[in-house]
Amino acid sequence: MEEPPGSNRGKKVEAYQDSVDINPGDFWCAAFLYWCFQKAAENLGKKNPVLKTGHCMTHWRDTPGKKIAAADAVNKPSLIKRGQIFIINTRRLSRPHGIGRKSRWRFYTYHGR
Repeated sequence: MEEPPGSNRGKKVEAYQDSVDINPGDFWCAAFLYWCFQKAAENLGKKNPVLKTGHCMTHWRDTPGKKIAAADAVNKPSLIKRGQIFIINTRRLSRPHGIGRKSRWRFYTYHGR
């Protein structure tokens, strides 16, 4: 998707960035999410409920949506529902923003990176 890989650039990536009014080359993980919800909202004739930002931690900080801390999700997995937005913010993992889908034994993710 990124052209070249690791550049935060490319035709699709720049469409996501444009949807939240950020520059080509800027971080785009939250922009991908906003773009996905925007397309769905347009098809449904609804307002996009997702905070308009390209930065995942800005989304976490400023969203009016319900937040579930990692410890709460681990202690009570039933809190995690299909279609919820997630942010992974660790030193080891660089997949910070996406949409989740779980089956009985696995949790699948769709994300921009």
